[in-house]
Amino acid sequence: MNRKNELETHLLSRSYSNEHNKLAQLLLSRYSANGDQKSCLVLEPTQGDARPENVKSLLYVGKNAKPDAERHTMRKLNTRRELKRYFATATKNQAKMVKKLREFSKKSLADEAKVRHQAAQLVKKYNLPQFQDFMPLHKLWVAYMQNLLQLSNQYAVNNPQSLLTKISSADFNGAFITVTQSVNPNNVGMAGIVMYDAQHLFIVVVPSNDSWKHDMVLHHSQESPKLSPKELLGGIRIIEKKGTVFSFAVPVVSEEEDVDTLEFSLLGSRIEFRSVDRSGKKFKGKNVDDLS
Repeated sequence: MNRKNELETHLLSRSYSNEHNKLAQLLLSRYSANGDQKSCLVLEPTQGDARPENVKSLLYVGKNAKPDAERHTMRKLNTRRELKRYFATATKNQAKMVKKLREFSKKSLADEAKVRHQAAQLVKKYNLPQFQDFMPLHKLWVAYMQNLLQLSNQYAVNNPQSLLTKISSADFNGAFITVTQSVNPNNVGMAGIVMYDAQHLFIVVVPSNDSWKHDMVLHHSQESPKLSPKELLGGIRIIEKKGTVFSFAVPVVSEEEDVDTLEFSLLGSRIEFRSVDRSGKKFKGKNVDDLS
């Protein structure tokens, strides 16, 4: 059989020189029955981790795969479950931190510097949610509210009724709110960024070393108030919407670049809906006698 083997010769020429007719000898050895080159590719097993059984690709859709709508529902349920688990773990760790800090403050003989240092160490150890970590979320919310209320439009600013209609259906995740009135007097004056706008409550994160309660009661005193362990740690607070009045402000930038703010009061009893359901709901005027 006469074969020119042009392709093989071209490939071999990249690795071998053609001195003493080297390429012809390699080809002869390759295609001869008694040559030293094998006409097959020998594969040897490698020492790797065996693929676990019953592992499917992310793009795998089998006969028993769930429909897209059902998979979407399960994904939402899993997300909601993880969010509840996160808040439950954070509040549990926060209660544990308050207890430890209270015990440490008794042992340290009222040394405030040591207590503050211990509070910082506990926050770092338990990874407690901090107020400054949610400032980017608050900035996004401010931009969202300015766009929703169209504050660049002078007509919208001078027409409060149109603003109130939009605020009633707005999303408050990331808003900085302050409790101005509540059936629970311990919540009056509390301020923080909304982490989660639930149906019946706001979950907010308050700054550490927050002495808002002392400032309200002892604003005339010259002495520095002593903060409780819970106030030193900051973290998560859960505020019920029912029977509570909240206030928040949205900055307005005029054409002269002067920064002003529009302040609003929010009746928590009237927004006991999820933010998703509230966006498509029409609110009607009602009496507010139940707040007194």
